[in-house]
Amino acid sequence: MNFTDIDNHWAYNYMQIAANKNLLKGQVGGEFKPEDTVPRIEVMAIMTSALNTHQLTQDQVKTLLSTYKDANSIPAWLVQNVAQAINLDLVVDSEKGNGYLAPLEPATRAEFAAFISRMLNPKEQLPKARLGLKLYEGESIGNAYTDGKYAVVPAGTPLNFAIIECTQDNPASEDSNFKARARKNFVTVDKKLVIPAGSAIYGKFREAKKARLFRSNVRYILETEIVESSKTGQKIPMMATAVVEPKYNGKNIFDKISFYIIKGKKMNIHKSATGTFILLQPYRVQLIDEWVTL
Repeated sequence: MNFTDIDNHWAYNYMQIAANKNLLKGQVGGEFKPEDTVPRIEVMAIMTSALNTHQLTQDQVKTLLSTYKDANSIPAWLVQNVAQAINLDLVVDSEKGNGYLAPLEPATRAEFAAFISRMLNPKEQLPKARLGLKLYEGESIGNAYTDGKYAVVPAGTPLNFAIIECTQDNPASEDSNFKARARKNFVTVDKKLVIPAGSAIYGKFREAKKARLFRSNVRYILETEIVESSKTGQKIPMMATAVVEPKYNGKNIFDKISFYIIKGKKMNIHKSATGTFILLQPYRVQLIDEWVTL
């Protein structure tokens, strides 16, 4: 790096290495100004550059900075770095006390040592990040897992959906449509949201077997195609099937006769019906990016 003011300086090699790693940058005019003090805000930027942290959204940045009374004094080009440092709890309180970043104040040697100690010893020094994905209550899917930004539900997993729209006035036929709904949230064991409550599930009747001799041999097979998230509106493919067969309710003798004897009796699937759908393929969905302060 061709800085004009570091030749023969005792820290020449260190400055070159830091500049080469994009941790430090020179000043306007090609100078490094090695004897200048370093503002606290630049220390934060150096640390987050070294850690290669992920980008935060504008809402996340706003949330993180909202607890500091002097956040409006942060230059726009360093706002992201400061928010990342706060998120990872790297920031050491300034001498002004809690609630002040003092971004433009020079960092003392003690502050700089504390900053670096937190950066180098995350297991010892860093508590859980202040921001994380929102957690949800709901029906836990025991074998579901997260894969980066995605939740994955393996094939063979049973999911219970309420069937709310289908052919009811006449016996259903193959390829006729149905619609189901998730009555509750489906979540991973660690409460990451997989399918929000109220999400719509669309599909078709793959098989519609009418009664030939007894009503009890009616059989419908429903196959899902798409899940439409109630939170994001995103439509995600889902291949799953449910077998729906009539059940004798045992109320009186006439019901029993109707169920077991009357030939060709049709079976309706009512809006209160719940179908257990078995996934034919893994269901993979991106986790909803809802960040909250922990």
